[in-house]
Amino acid sequence: MNITVSGVNELDKVLKQIPKSATTAIEKELKKVALDLQGKAQRIAPIDLGDLRGSAFAVVGKEMVSQQEKDKDPKSVRMGLPTAGGLEAVVGFTEPYALRQHEEVGYRHTKGGGQAKFLETPYKQNRDKYVDYIAKAVKKAVEK
Repeated sequence: MNITVSGVNELDKVLKQIPKSATTAIEKELKKVALDLQGKAQRIAPIDLGDLRGSAFAVVGKEMVSQQEKDKDPKSVRMGLPTAGGLEAVVGFTEPYALRQHEEVGYRHTKGGGQAKFLETPYKQNRDKYVDYIAKAVKKAVEK
């Protein structure tokens, strides 16, 4: 399960015109943002054994910026990790049931807590802040 943001191709064209220092600043900030979103999503993901929360990942470009926890269920098979494009971050969960748990707002998570929309909610709550962080990093890098 991933959240996709449209307009990435257009953004990538614009970003190719900026200095390398700005690109480096974006990559660094994307890692911070991806890890922040992953942590927020993990804290509110439903929990039974902890496998869903443990399957969270963050990828920036081709680099895995967080390590998944070992799956506690020997019968479970996690989905493969995606790769991201150049200046792109992907945050998600690889347990096969992650999407259903995320989308099913009628589920009651009484055992260990958590909620549906555990990735979407923190993304929507923080996206403006994340964009601002990246914009400030670019501005600082370009002004040097």
